Amino acid sequence: MRRLALLLLFLTQVVVGRTTEPAPDLPTGKLDLQGIVISRVTTAEAPFKPVAGAEVRLEGTSKVTTTDAGGSFKFTGLMSGIYQVSTSKDGAQARATVHLSESAPSAACLVLTPAGTTMWGLTPLGMDTVYVALNQCQQGGPDPGPFLDPNSSPGTTLSYPAAVVNEWRDLLLERGELSPVDFGKQTPVTAALNSFMLLPPENPPFTGYQPLRFQPVWLAFRPDGKRLYAACSDQCIRFFDPAVLKPAGSISTSDSIVTDLAVSNRYLAATLMSPTPGLLVLDTATHQERKLFEVPCGQPQAVAVVDQSFLVAGDNGILCRLDAATGTVLGSAPVGSKPTSIAVDANRVYVVNSGSGDLSVLTYPDLKPAGRLRVGTSPRKVAVHGNRVAVSLNGTNQVALLDSNGPTLLSTPEVGAGPVGLAFSRDGSLLYVACREGGTVAVLDGRTGVLQYSTTPQPLSAPFGLAVHP
Repeated sequence: MRRLALLLLFLTQVVVGRTTEPAPDLPTGKLDLQGIVISRVTTAEAPFKPVAGAEVRLEGTSKVTTTDAGGSFKFTGLMSGIYQVSTSKDGAQARATVHLSESAPSAACLVLTPAGTTMWGLTPLGMDTVYVALNQCQQGGPDPGPFLDPNSSPGTTLSYPAAVVNEWRDLLLERGELSPVDFGKQTPVTAALNSFMLLPPENPPFTGYQPLRFQPVWLAFRPDGKRLYAACSDQCIRFFDPAVLKPAGSISTSDSIVTDLAVSNRYLAATLMSPTPGLLVLDTATHQERKLFEVPCGQPQAVAVVDQSFLVAGDNGILCRLDAATGTVLGSAPVGSKPTSIAVDANRVYVVNSGSGDLSVLTYPDLKPAGRLRVGTSPRKVAVHGNRVAVSLNGTNQVALLDSNGPTLLSTPEVGAGPVGLAFSRDGSLLYVACREGGTVAVLDGRTGVLQYSTTPQPLSAPFGLAVHP
């Protein structure tokens, strides 16, 4: 980042790029407009990368240039004035306004954002962004860990400071504590209490936060990515546009506690623990049609939506399959003690049994037993992608990574303290784990389980559920 800042500072001394002749209708002056084009989403080690070969236009004129190998460009022969500069490459675009005068030479920094990505302050949002529910801790919480420089000793587990909360950024800019061109300088958030944590996995230094007036617990995306649902501790389910992050509506669960949440493009299903337990079902298109199905499995603890049916597991150790339209029980089967999570692949159902410390495997849709495997102490949540199954082990601060062919246990890597929610990236290459007691999110290789990096511990905050933008 220091090199980038220096490049912007001394850009006027560098002659780069190639430019067309001035437009006939544009007055010729003596000023130059120079700048750099960089990419926002690259790798964890290099948050910004100069973009070579990007087309840059001076809008309203015929001037066009192309960035050089260092991402730099230059327009010559300009008069004083206000100019709009735009650039594009491979579907990514950026624009900037430049005030050019003899007394204040200006440089433009254009930051390309991939198509389909929106910006939340400095945080890129879009496919693969990880949304994490942060709860306010009742007590002190973990001590903040030291920030590890990505360029430090090889093999060191990287830990990144959190980016500035959007509402605080303008104030820091006014105070001069955050330079608008020093993109590498981030202010760790030590008290992101009730909020959404927004983790761009390829650019973790620009993790963002959205403060909330309620405590989110479980998160789930509609598969088309247009809605994010949050089950909250105030007995309410709220839904959001994931790019805006303001509640678009809410559903009261009355005196019931939501123990799990699952969403398809048609249905939202929430297991309700209460004196009158059941399965709350909502139409995700209108958010109006609401049903409450009785479930013959005691207090329901886990749910999954599969095709036109729901799979529900309760504290009596029974897994039920319900018709999504009517709530009719289509089948049931015993699983282990205190089931807490369900995941489904093409033809199998995986049920985590927290009480018995194992994983039940059943065929789908007939729910016939296909195996049962001991995974560890106090397993909480399960996720599946391809032939990989992951289970968070709350009792030992580990994750059990399994090959679904069997299944067989591959590894049990350590993560942060108290792992709960977990999810694979869209392509299965990464596994994200919310570590409630440690105040971190661990990012693992989805195939091998090797820890890639962890977010900096957040005192007073407890990551709970998480969901990956589809």
